[in-house]
Amino acid sequence: MRTMSTIAPTPHRRFLSVVIVQVFTSALKGVSQDRQDLADAQLPFELSLSAVPGRGGEHFLRGFFEPLGYEVEAQRIPLDKAFPEWGEGNCFKLRLSANVRLADLLTHLYVLIPVLDDQKHYWVGDDEVDKLLEKGGDWLKGHPMRERITLRYLRSCLAKNVSAATVPNWSLFPRFLVK
Repeated sequence: MRTMSTIAPTPHRRFLSVVIVQVFTSALKGVSQDRQDLADAQLPFELSLSAVPGRGGEHFLRGFFEPLGYEVEAQRIPLDKAFPEWGEGNCFKLRLSANVRLADLLTHLYVLIPVLDDQKHYWVGDDEVDKLLEKGGDWLKGHPMRERITLRYLRSCLAKNVSAATVPNWSLFPRFLVK
């Protein structure tokens, strides 16, 4: 029996949000003690993530990031390079580039990486709703996929209140959907 040469890449979702909040606290808030002009400036960023979950495919990756001003390059990752007959996996190598404030880049990642996975691995309570409101800010209100982003971000919370066979009543979440 042959051992698999690689294991499917572990998506960034597990730790990226925690790292953003704990390591980049002041950058996430858009403040700098010494260089506020830099925190307020739109700067050219290029970000490469080696394994991003992409349930919904490249179309969703583009749909989530392009309206926010990012150029998106996405390459689907095979399940195992040694066994191409196994086909493609659900993860993508993702490159994003844009001229944005660092705080905006970090909040976009904080909200959208878990959304791309379409799964939360823990209970989503009121504090998660508050996080989405705080981090989503104005960009989420104007995003063309805001309903899908909200639903995916809060999937675990909604699952207890909405059966899978029904369409969510978005009027229950007016704070997210008001333009």
